[in-house]
Amino acid sequence: MKKIIAWVLVLIISLTLVPNVHATGFKVEDKDLSESIHQYIEKRKEATASVAIGVFKSGKVIYEGYYGYIDVENKLRASKDSIYEWGSVSKVLTWVSVMQLEEAGKIDFDEDIKTYLPKDFAKKLHYKHKVTMKDLMNHQAGFQEVTYPIEYQDAKDIPPIDQLLLSSEPKQIYTPGTVTAYSNWSTSLAAYVVESIASEPFYDYVRKHIFNPLNMTQTAIKPDWSDNTFVQSHRKQSKAYSYIDGDQSSFGQSVVHIGLYPSGAAAGTLDDYLKFTAEFTNPNTKLFQKADTLDRMLQATSQYTGHDIGRNYHGLWSMDYGTHLLGHSGNTQGFSSSFWFDPVSRTGYAVMTNEVGETTYNYGLSELFFGKPKMDIQPDDAISGVYFNKRTIDAGFLRMIKYFAGILPISKTDNAGVEKLMIGDIQFTHLGQHVYRQDDGNGLAFNLYKKGNAPVLEGFTSDYEQFKMIELVSAIILLFSMLVTLVCVVISIIMNIIRCIRRKHRTIFARWNNIALFASTFNAIGFFYIWMGMNTYNPTAVMFISIMFIVLSLGIIANAIFQFYNKIKHNNTWANVCCALCLCLSVVVVIFFELYKFWI
Repeated sequence: MKKIIAWVLVLIISLTLVPNVHATGFKVEDKDLSESIHQYIEKRKEATASVAIGVFKSGKVIYEGYYGYIDVENKLRASKDSIYEWGSVSKVLTWVSVMQLEEAGKIDFDEDIKTYLPKDFAKKLHYKHKVTMKDLMNHQAGFQEVTYPIEYQDAKDIPPIDQLLLSSEPKQIYTPGTVTAYSNWSTSLAAYVVESIASEPFYDYVRKHIFNPLNMTQTAIKPDWSDNTFVQSHRKQSKAYSYIDGDQSSFGQSVVHIGLYPSGAAAGTLDDYLKFTAEFTNPNTKLFQKADTLDRMLQATSQYTGHDIGRNYHGLWSMDYGTHLLGHSGNTQGFSSSFWFDPVSRTGYAVMTNEVGETTYNYGLSELFFGKPKMDIQPDDAISGVYFNKRTIDAGFLRMIKYFAGILPISKTDNAGVEKLMIGDIQFTHLGQHVYRQDDGNGLAFNLYKKGNAPVLEGFTSDYEQFKMIELVSAIILLFSMLVTLVCVVISIIMNIIRCIRRKHRTIFARWNNIALFASTFNAIGFFYIWMGMNTYNPTAVMFISIMFIVLSLGIIANAIFQFYNKIKHNNTWANVCCALCLCLSVVVVIFFELYKFWI
């Protein structure tokens, strides 16, 4: 679970896209495609495990190539039989399914989704505000990130999707339609709506209405890929890697089964992947019964505030290089994939890699194929400050994630119109009109849009909001207090040993402060254990630890009251009272980070 969160949070900082130029069309001639791609890869081959690339135009594949090794250790080259995981590109299967149902008149995008869900299931959902299918498509349903497990080592442990949706339901912390915060849970809920309307499992619906019409015979979507024996057997040959800044790591087969499978479990060959992705440029697409359904799908359903630029297109995201592109990207614990296309010229490309968080090919090829955007540095408002990703956890026992992971600290530079990330080489260039282009120097470059006068930056898949200084400083001080508590208990133990040796008498008030210190220490240990020590957030274990926080905190408060009461009675000293009050900082930590809220 820690590895999942770590990669997710790294990618959260990376993913935030879109811009200001709208030329159209491919910048590479068909006859030059092979050589251009070869040269691009040749410059980066030392940092490449394997990559499978396809280029398509008007629904037809005009280039398909494989480079590197699907198994580096055994020198097994990537080929037409290699299996790659789609990651979040799997979500597009849900959005196509939803469009098919809308085309058939079976769903209204502005209707409350509970209308289409089984009544018993709908009654068990806890969220308060009405959610529509459009909200789910735009990732604007208001849900925070999931806290409990949705990925499994053993597929046999995966519960049915309706049960998993209920057990992992995140709290709705935003009003629907007001905040964009990428959500795997929302997409899986949309897939369950499809399942409920169609009266069949979602994976069966996809096979009948998408895979079969496109003759996709080497793609699976179930969590264990048991819906396609070819994928299930050949996936064992694929290994996953990380090539970052010269550091190369192998993760072996890296098989993790995604319980909320509509959000990221699809896997298959590049050939099948191209059959699906190329259809978005096909004027006679087989995805829909009516020709205008695809045209409607490629119309924006959300825009950047104050800008006439589409952000989300019925589940597809947008990004800009030399032109305005639509598509989706995806990552799992061992693979990365994406597809991007220009809906005007009907040209695009698709990428699959066996590398974690890969950006050089998944995004960098956009510049090769579609060119660079216009980059005139313009004077604009500074955006320096520390931002948190609205795709976060702001309620419940994992609230610390909001403050200590996935943040975006931006600082000024000596160059006018250029700011940078405080850690690393990522730069933010001012383009004017409150648009700022972020560039990591490794393929991924995208725009952030300032939301009017609000301290909010609108990005590719999520919004970022600037921390209020008092809130951020409070979180840092409370974190520091937990570290100090651990140091103090060591000092206290040493001092107690010395007192025992010298047989020095201690008052009852000092003894109770000692007990409270150890209670604070257990609070600190619990805090760091939840943050960095738990591999999976098991509900039973979390409930036990949260109850421990409550009991220990009540004891610490009782000690402070006891110390203060006896000071009033002139039986105690101010030193003991002050010590007791300092120990209450761990109680403040429990309350501030909501460590007691195991039920959220």
